Amino acid sequence: MKEILLKRIVIDNFRGIKHFDSEIGETLTVIAGDNATGKSTIFAAFTWCLFGKDELDRKDFEIKPCVAGKSVRIETSVELHLIIDGQSHLLRRGFHENWVQHSGEVEETYEGNETSCFWDDAPINVTEYKKRVSEIVDEKLFKMLTNPYYFPSLKWNEQRAALFAICPAASDSEIAQRDKAFTALLEELNGKNLADFKKEINLALKKLRKSHSEIQPRIDEVRRTIPEQLGDKASIEAQLNANEEMTRATDAVLQSQTDAALQQSERIRDKRKEIDDALVVADRLVADAVREEKERVEAANREHDTLQHEIDNAKRKLQGDKNYLEAYKKQTARIETERDNLLKKHAELRNEYIETDKKTFGGNAICPTCGQTLPAAMQSEAEARFNTNKQKELDSIVSRGDALKTQIEESEASIKRRKEDAKKQEENIEAQEKSIAESEARLSEIAVVTENEIQPSDVKGYAEQMQRVETLRGELKQLDSSDGTDTEKKAKLNEQREELRRRHDEMKRQLSDIETADKANKRIEELEAEGRKLAQDIADYEKRVFVATQFEQAKVEDLEKHVNSLFHNVKWKLFDYTLDGNIVETCVAIVGNALYPVANSAAQINAGLDIIHTLSDFYGLRCPIFIDNAEGITNIESHDLQLITLYVERDAKLEVRVIQ
Repeated sequence: MKEILLKRIVIDNFRGIKHFDSEIGETLTVIAGDNATGKSTIFAAFTWCLFGKDELDRKDFEIKPCVAGKSVRIETSVELHLIIDGQSHLLRRGFHENWVQHSGEVEETYEGNETSCFWDDAPINVTEYKKRVSEIVDEKLFKMLTNPYYFPSLKWNEQRAALFAICPAASDSEIAQRDKAFTALLEELNGKNLADFKKEINLALKKLRKSHSEIQPRIDEVRRTIPEQLGDKASIEAQLNANEEMTRATDAVLQSQTDAALQQSERIRDKRKEIDDALVVADRLVADAVREEKERVEAANREHDTLQHEIDNAKRKLQGDKNYLEAYKKQTARIETERDNLLKKHAELRNEYIETDKKTFGGNAICPTCGQTLPAAMQSEAEARFNTNKQKELDSIVSRGDALKTQIEESEASIKRRKEDAKKQEENIEAQEKSIAESEARLSEIAVVTENEIQPSDVKGYAEQMQRVETLRGELKQLDSSDGTDTEKKAKLNEQREELRRRHDEMKRQLSDIETADKANKRIEELEAEGRKLAQDIADYEKRVFVATQFEQAKVEDLEKHVNSLFHNVKWKLFDYTLDGNIVETCVAIVGNALYPVANSAAQINAGLDIIHTLSDFYGLRCPIFIDNAEGITNIESHDLQLITLYVERDAKLEVRVIQ
């Protein structure tokens, strides 16, 4: 059994504790004081020194003391004197702000915090420190063994896993040996998860019950389809055969009537076709006469139409040439305007040249800076600059004048050429107008032939065709007066045929009702058989569910029995039941007759100590235990463990009492 004892703890500048140094007893140590005197801080300092976390498992928490809400620039340290398996060890963790005064700077610069660690007075880095602590004890296990509130505060599934780690459940095969039904169940499972098996069976059972509940409504629905009154099938079939024989005889007579009417219809159709053919021939004769007259007139007027077409084309061309000539003249006028503008600019340049050439140097030049007359030498230089600038202006005017002259000459050449072209176009237009006048004179001398109106009665053969049409229409009228059948006899036959059809449909309906009733009764028998099978299947599945539930309950009882046998005062509820009887996993500690969350403080503390005692025995490790709020318990079950109890005493300063 490995044992870790806390012999002494030294705290400097940790949270609200400025300095604390106390021996710790091997059995029981009481740390008492009023609220806010630092009792819980001692436990936080203990866990921080070992793991860099507080008693609530927080890494990021304020450990430096504060004044007026601001942390004090001072080193924090915690020192633990431990006896581990009989050997003394000193563990120390420090924490301070790193302030550096760089070269050339007046004030120091804050460059973060630094953690320092010592093992038996030898400085080591944080990583090595953590490694050595973890070699002594696992962090999570240490917290389970030093704080009676820690294990019950874990999530239920974490508690459950920790309990199963110290008390493995019995195997399914071991439990199945108690009952043959359980053995058969395991064979059916064949490695499948029991919960999944139950879900599968319950789902199948749900479907079976649903299907079984639908059987009777389906039977009732089928019964509603059976007709209330049914006749004799053999008698109805005999009457139906006789009715069909009479129907065939009636149909034969009606068919003969129909054939006669059809023949008469064909004769009428042929006669109408003859009339249509004769009308087509008469219309064609008239159309041919109209076409021949049109061709005669077109041949007679061909010379006139050709000449008229030529005159129209010549007029269109003449108008186009006139339009072009007009546009051409407008463009020439714009060029003349531009030339006149150039001439005006050229004259202006000539005047500018004369004025510039008249300019002379005045002499007695005045200095623009001091206002005095320049010396003679400087006046000569000024006169030379004046003459040079004057010559540059004259040369610029001559250059611009030459450029304008060139543009004027080009414009006048273009105007001359365009006027010559316009004159040629005017002569061409006069020639076209003369030619058109001559053509119109010839056209007026040509006579125009008009088309004669064609009268159908004057067309050869038209009267004979119309006479034939009248004869055929008379013959058609005679055919339309009779359809070739006995109308009264046909009407009676149709009435008889309709009555036979009605009786036939009625007997068919009666036979269909009998067939429907036979099918319905057969379907009812099938549904009743299906219902009996579903009932048997439901019973079989319910039996399988019952065995699975019994097996599951046996596992639950066995597991809870084994787990609870490891504890003195605490019992564990590892399973619960839903409203529909399904088992669900849970993990709740029971202290006395109450669940742990609603038990009183004393019961919770002793329950935590009971849990620590069991875990310590299993893992072979005993650690110092801190009990906060210990003033609420009068009888602490120590289980031979090192206890450090934190008591609240009103108006008392922090005091340590070692009780051996």
